[in-house]
Amino acid sequence: MSMPSDAEINHRMLTRLAEMLADSPKSMSWIMSRYKELEHVDEMYIQRILLIDEDSYYHLAICGRPRSDLFALDIETLSERFNIPQEPLARLVRRVEAISTFQEYSEASNRGMLAAARDIAEEPAPPYDADASKAEETASEKEQDGEQ
Repeated sequence: MSMPSDAEINHRMLTRLAEMLADSPKSMSWIMSRYKELEHVDEMYIQRILLIDEDSYYHLAICGRPRSDLFALDIETLSERFNIPQEPLARLVRRVEAISTFQEYSEASNRGMLAAARDIAEEPAPPYDADASKAEETASEKEQDGEQ
């Protein structure tokens, strides 16, 4: 049985780290993972649109996500570091951000509507009182007779 090379060990560690960061919204791994889910694509598709190889893909994945207040600068930095055209990288990140924001808004809105519906449903209805109902009808009839 042969020992794995240093390059193989480094690649395994890099892919494992990228997998672990897929749950961290502050990482590019999270962005790329969400993109794959949203667009129903695989890693090779992202590599093709970003014009990068597998190794660069995983190195990009372990980078921090572009900050909203420094978005253009962060995209430029990542683009230069990995020799990626800025436009497809920015589009990928913005697509994930837009859809994630919309989904969060929709979920919050639905939770609010469900909570309001639950509050209304939980208010107990007063027990029906036939005598009180007849008294209200009689009072209403008397008011109508007095108006005429």
